[in-house]
Amino acid sequence: MWCPDISNGYFNVARHNKKAMVFKVSDDGATLDCELEHDADVCDIFFCHHGKFLLIGQENDTYRVWDFATRTKLKDIKGVSMKVMMQTNYQGSFAPDNHALAVMGDEKKVYVYNTADLLTPDAVEPLVLETDTKSCSITWSPDSDKMALGAWYETIVFNVASKERIGKVQISAWDNVGSDVTNPKWINNDTIVGKWDKSVRVIKLD
Repeated sequence: MWCPDISNGYFNVARHNKKAMVFKVSDDGATLDCELEHDADVCDIFFCHHGKFLLIGQENDTYRVWDFATRTKLKDIKGVSMKVMMQTNYQGSFAPDNHALAVMGDEKKVYVYNTADLLTPDAVEPLVLETDTKSCSITWSPDSDKMALGAWYETIVFNVASKERIGKVQISAWDNVGSDVTNPKWINNDTIVGKWDKSVRVIKLD
């Protein structure tokens, strides 16, 4: 996973057992910058959009949040790792404006954390969005107000702040033969596009 902030150089993070290996990459090759230690095997790695936060999913169903600039651990938060969500492309997802982070939870839930809370040492309780089926993809609207949770046979759209369901549409995050993940995508703040059966659907939200 590449860090989107290139002001201090090009960095790539890879997983190896219970470590996240940070490499600095240049025209001369890659050199090991540091190793970030974890309590269980690493299975997810992703950055927020400005590159300041690094989120590492562990096989013990927690995510560890790092300040990437200082390589400092901020806190552990609860969530289900990619290892548990076998055969999906699920990863956690930062909002485009970086104000919030969404990760998969247990029992048909998605946990949404305010990124400001990630900087405090105190334990925080997330906002919880409840779905009808286990979701396997999370995508935010461009304005960071809405979220589409894609499942096997449907996509549920939420207003995140109010937890209100805006709608349920027949766009799948999994194709009919179970061999390829096809996430719903936002065209703008009111329109999503995705796959259904052998067609592509464009859905305008009311």
